Amino acid sequence: MAVVRMIVAAFVLTIVQLACGGAGATKGVPSGLLYGGILKHFERTTTEDPSTRLAILRAIEHVRERLGACDDGLQHPRVSMLSKQVLHYTRDGLTPLVHMYRDHRQRIHRRQVIMGINYYFNLEWDMAVMRGPFSSAKFGETQVHRFVITRNRDHSLHVLKHVVSNLDAPPRWTHQRFWATLESSFGDWKFEGLSKLRAHRLQKQNPLLRLERDIAGRIITTFSTLFRGTTAAPVCFTSSSSPCLLDAAAFTATPSPSARSGLLNILSYNIWNINGFDQDTYWKRLDILGSQMRQSNADIIVLQEVRHDAIRDSQPTSLGRQLLEYQFVYQPAMMYPEQIFGRVEEGPAIYSKYPILKHSYMLLPRNMSHPQDSQHQRVLLHVTVSLPTGPVHVFVTHLSLSEEARDASVVAMYDYMQQFTGPRLLFGDLNAEPQERAMRFLAGEEELHGITTEGMFDAFRKLHPEPRPGNKYSRNETDRDFGLTFNVLDKQLCKRIDYCFVLAESDQTPAVCSFDVVPKQRNATKLPASDHLGIQLTLSLNPALPCAA
Repeated sequence: MAVVRMIVAAFVLTIVQLACGGAGATKGVPSGLLYGGILKHFERTTTEDPSTRLAILRAIEHVRERLGACDDGLQHPRVSMLSKQVLHYTRDGLTPLVHMYRDHRQRIHRRQVIMGINYYFNLEWDMAVMRGPFSSAKFGETQVHRFVITRNRDHSLHVLKHVVSNLDAPPRWTHQRFWATLESSFGDWKFEGLSKLRAHRLQKQNPLLRLERDIAGRIITTFSTLFRGTTAAPVCFTSSSSPCLLDAAAFTATPSPSARSGLLNILSYNIWNINGFDQDTYWKRLDILGSQMRQSNADIIVLQEVRHDAIRDSQPTSLGRQLLEYQFVYQPAMMYPEQIFGRVEEGPAIYSKYPILKHSYMLLPRNMSHPQDSQHQRVLLHVTVSLPTGPVHVFVTHLSLSEEARDASVVAMYDYMQQFTGPRLLFGDLNAEPQERAMRFLAGEEELHGITTEGMFDAFRKLHPEPRPGNKYSRNETDRDFGLTFNVLDKQLCKRIDYCFVLAESDQTPAVCSFDVVPKQRNATKLPASDHLGIQLTLSLNPALPCAA
């Protein structure tokens, strides 16, 4: 009985700690926050560390699933940019949560709550001479696979990021060139807490160098492309001795005729996280989602409400198995505290047939007095995709249920998007209807916080009239206007809350060639893939060519 009482007391103490914490109407982002519920805490690691080696083996297995060849040589990658992020759970965004318990002698122990570990690294292989119509790789070139592998508390490993690029033999980086490039490229960015000499020494030893902007916690970005000239040592993970020559066609999309002419096909979908898991409908729903995504033949797939659930399913990994042609980046926005021992995270993800050159994200403002917003951090995920016609910037978010937080978020997102040039595409479930202030601001129709958007428009409105919301139909009117996307679970759709906004300079404004919903026909007798309809559109990124080209 004494043991039972101690266990109950420890459990109650933990629950009390979770329930406590500041509840003020704090806005903005704490300086130490990596994302909702998790503190920034990077550490160095090496290939000698057993847990790191297991993470690398998981990445090699992921590559093998897509490659289906060169099995032996895959065990000899060159490993670089090693780092790990220890996922310390936080309640206040500043300090780790400490779990207190008593042992059998009534001694009090304190232990920080750690939800898991993320491993960051690059794997490099030489590429083979290509044969056939898709030839592009040459001897001497290198294929770099950038990974984030996460380890749960039960030691299971999942892939949260896999992007691929092909590199020529890179030049050597000198001390002067390294810092000159750093300062010219990033201006007011700083290396945190280290002298230049010390940072350069660490860089030579291949850690994952982290740079953060001198605005507390606002933007967190990894810049692995800066240091691709560093030497990566081959690491042997089995007894195999053959070098690996990769077939680049397995990871490099072949430009379609439409892509070469500047047409871009994008699908955006709120996938409703893991709903239906307890009713045994989740896996059927995931198969339907995967089928719809493959049938869309989209160049880029943009997703919201993507879950990494340590107990049930890691959707970034599961969807990656269904979309073998795509590279992907997943960014958690929040970790749900009610599932603290199971680690449930949710955020956006982007899957691309074309190389993802860079990616970053921004934590969005929250209204801490709102019951939903206080536990739900939101993020804006950004990737730069290399298309045959040039780079395009893709952004995705899932906005707050708080109107105040949405208003602050759209202004912050617009400010962030202006830092880039060229076509910028913003997708997401924005939790607001077109007549609301935040959506009118993004469409350039209303001023917000003294700011008005310029060069930004709602892609849907370029081709279709605004649909009437659900309360504008008569009782016997069964058909709904085209464009409504929510709620699929109801008898009738009633809202348009899934969007694509386009921002570009006047001489680079993309043309909207088509805009559709996915699936095109609702069937009330079949299991829906999500509570939202997806949106799919085709853009012409070449203003000189018409959409029919």
